[in-house]
Amino acid sequence: MQINEIRGVDRTAITRLNKQAMNQRGAVSRIFQTIITSVSLVLVVLFPIFFLDTTPNIFDTNKLLLLSVGTILILTAWLVGMVVKRHYSLTLTPFTLPIVALAVIHLVSSYTSSTSAVEHLMGRGLLFPVLAVLFLILTSAVNQRTTGQRLLYGLVTAGVILSFVAIFQGVGGYVSTAINQIFGTKLSTNANFSPAGSLLAFITLVVPVLTVTISMALIRKDTIEKVLLFLVSAVMAGALTLSIVLAIPGKDTAAVILPYRTGYAIMLETFKQPLTKALLGYGPEAYVNAFSKTRPVSFNLNEQWNVRFGAGSNEVFTLATTTGALGLAAWLWLVGVVVWMLIKGTTGSKTVKLATGVTIFLQLLVPGNSVLIFVTFILLTLWAIELKLAEDSQVRTVVATIQERQEGRQRLMTAAGVIAPVISLILAIGALVLLWPISRIYSAEMVFRRSISGGRDNNAVTVYNLQREAITKNPNLSSYRRAYAVTNLAIANSLARRADLSDQDRNTIVQLIQQAIRDGKVAVNLAPETTANWEVLTTIYQNLINVANNAQQWTIAAYTQAIQTDPINPRLRLQLGGVFYSLNQPEQAIRFFQQAAELKPNWANAFYNLATVYKGKKDQQAALTYLTRAVALLEPDSADYVKAQEELNQLRESLNLEAAEATPSGQLTTPEPLPSPLPEGEITLPAEAAPETQPGEATIPTPPAGTATPVPSPTP
Repeated sequence: MQINEIRGVDRTAITRLNKQAMNQRGAVSRIFQTIITSVSLVLVVLFPIFFLDTTPNIFDTNKLLLLSVGTILILTAWLVGMVVKRHYSLTLTPFTLPIVALAVIHLVSSYTSSTSAVEHLMGRGLLFPVLAVLFLILTSAVNQRTTGQRLLYGLVTAGVILSFVAIFQGVGGYVSTAINQIFGTKLSTNANFSPAGSLLAFITLVVPVLTVTISMALIRKDTIEKVLLFLVSAVMAGALTLSIVLAIPGKDTAAVILPYRTGYAIMLETFKQPLTKALLGYGPEAYVNAFSKTRPVSFNLNEQWNVRFGAGSNEVFTLATTTGALGLAAWLWLVGVVVWMLIKGTTGSKTVKLATGVTIFLQLLVPGNSVLIFVTFILLTLWAIELKLAEDSQVRTVVATIQERQEGRQRLMTAAGVIAPVISLILAIGALVLLWPISRIYSAEMVFRRSISGGRDNNAVTVYNLQREAITKNPNLSSYRRAYAVTNLAIANSLARRADLSDQDRNTIVQLIQQAIRDGKVAVNLAPETTANWEVLTTIYQNLINVANNAQQWTIAAYTQAIQTDPINPRLRLQLGGVFYSLNQPEQAIRFFQQAAELKPNWANAFYNLATVYKGKKDQQAALTYLTRAVALLEPDSADYVKAQEELNQLRESLNLEAAEATPSGQLTTPEPLPSPLPEGEITLPAEAAPETQPGEATIPTPPAGTATPVPSPTP
């Protein structure tokens, strides 16, 4: 009897302890739930408006940092909260699989690209996966409608703040001017400055948010709330109108957008590449490589022919080019689900549905940006939460609860009950560990930004040391290597100008040149399809002609590689022709000047250089033909008017022809002279200094068929 009573007391105590433990777990779980909702709200409000003047890209880099750190905190709270609660759940909505597919494809594309994965993961390669994780957590963790409403109002808050900034900035640049005066920054005071990142980014945010506020104002019955929403809508509408006026093509504040025909052609050419590139694209942050490699020759007739675009004409073209056919298929899958659910009329707020549709339309209309992508994911998240709370039949929640069994006085957990919390804790710790490389990369960006400031102050030593420090922190970014190579070359050139070079100076020059070449080659290895990397190598080698042995061959080899990455660029052909002209090889110079003219038949500079070569060959008639063609292409009121007129008249006089009036010219340049030899003779560089490909190992692509260059003929 006594034993039974003791056992009864034990059972009662155990029950009471179990209840206390459950209550404690519930309280702790609510704390983690509060962390999730609070951090999410902060992200929704701050992401569109957040920027810091501490990195080379003051907008996107800092927005991605904020999003990554916030999502890691949310993920950790979610995982630990489930461990404490002993209840694991994952909500699957119609949007889940296509969103996860988009994220996975961006990650895979980052690692299959020829460019270093770090470059992709510092941009879109990380943006999509982080947003996908945030989507999964919020759709699984949020169980109250009020949370969704707060997040929606968070978007509205960001839209209102940016609208006020747009108005005050648009009428006088007051916002950035005030920030500069208070914090000592050097932000642009132009009317198109926006914390969103650009005028276009602001427009792509305010359009869906304005849709939300107008829709809510029409639905709400409370008079005060309705009036406030209409007032907010009026503010955003005014800011939107002003921004659209500033963005009209032709204005200095307008965004430069790649023509749709060109963007479409580049996308199609991507699908014609080798299988891996056709399926996974050039890489999330490598659109500029696709643009350089595959843009049609007709683009050279465009006013922006000398601009390298880092984004397509719209988000769809960018996505398809950077992540290939698989990326486009995932996007079409997601859009198909959205359209199908809009047509079907599923449960959920019409406001959120309409705003989501607007963001999809904007992706078809304009180039994507981090703010537009963020808003799209948040609206999809809110839609998915509404479907979940409405217990829509298309939503499934996978639930796992830790079970315990009693054996005597021992409470034993099942195998699943042991494994689940261990995995969750490992994932949580792993998420927190990610903060280290993120902080390292961000620190490198801050240091590199300081080096840019040092360059403005003409402090070469400071620039050199800061760039070296940035490379130490993040050695896998080609832009750092390019800049460091140029800095080494600039310091070497500065030392070489000294009248009396000591042996120490000469050794220092050799070391700086070797370092410039080494980092230039590292940049090429990190991103071999990036033309800018090869251009830096050509600059280095070209500056070494008459200074270092074999520099002539290396220069030509580097130009060959640069042209292979940008085959229809007439400027590269003109520059290579200039090298041959400086080396006293006129026939080769003519060959490349003619190719430049074929690639861009309305470029006066190509014909002007042809005229220069023929004058050097004493072929005055051919020179006159090309110079006449050059003058015919020049525009009025140009700085080169007098120069072009004098040269043309001198040629005509030498041929006993009547002097003709010259049309005002555009910018005309002739090949630059080669560097002067060092007083002590050429320096010897190791074989490793040579580019990866020698002239005989790679051929220069033949220009595509275009407008033929005129054959020199007698002028009547």
